[in-house]
Amino acid sequence: MYVHSSQRGKGVGTAALAFAEEQCRILGVRALHLEVEHANTNAYGVYRKVGFVDHERYMMTRLITRTPR
Repeated sequence: MYVHSSQRGKGVGTAALAFAEEQCRILGVRALHLEVEHANTNAYGVYRKVGFVDHERYMMTRLITRTPR
């Protein structure tokens, strides 16, 4: 999810999260995960405020190329 800087602080992100949560409930999804950059403290605060819990883990990715490294 991305909220354009001109729309931040207006409840757009919180409303989008509420919508996502409701859709999960309807579909029987039991958990909603998200990722946020460590430096994005504003978003982190919003996520914590609406009930997301920080598990103090890093999300890590390895891109798979066509040829081995």
